[in-house]
Amino acid sequence: MEQDKSFKFNDYQRAELENSFKLFNPDASGEISFSAVQNVLGNLKEAAISNPIRKIKTEPGTSLHSASSMTSTSYDYEQFVSTVEATLNDPEMLDKALHKVFDLMDLRKVGFVDKRDLMAVGHIIGEKIADEEEAMKLLGRVDPSGTRINFDNLKSYVMNDIQPD
Repeated sequence: MEQDKSFKFNDYQRAELENSFKLFNPDASGEISFSAVQNVLGNLKEAAISNPIRKIKTEPGTSLHSASSMTSTSYDYEQFVSTVEATLNDPEMLDKALHKVFDLMDLRKVGFVDKRDLMAVGHIIGEKIADEEEAMKLLGRVDPSGTRINFDNLKSYVMNDIQPD
């Protein structure tokens, strides 16, 4: 009998994903709306077009952590998990999703994300990064140089992070 090799989140990963889900669910309704995700993605795109390092306005209670293929008007947590797992199990879909994430984080469209980009994105998604030192530590989790990350760094980090224990 062949063992199922599809990706499934372990308990720790599910807890991390639940934190992401809660960022989109500020009213604790148990559902996230596609329109809230679109609003935040639109704000990130707008920030990339204008000057991303200046103040960026966001709608109250919106944050960014999105599965790439939401088709319903809202998702509950289990639907959210299933959508993300499906994305992680499809190499082509995962690559497209990671490119979209990287493109949104690369606010200045220079091919890498540095501490300024990371701090601006943190502000947009409601995840305050205290200072440049904290931003450098976060970058260092993805790339040991800790100064900036490119798409390959991000993809490698995600692929290593989702491997089963």
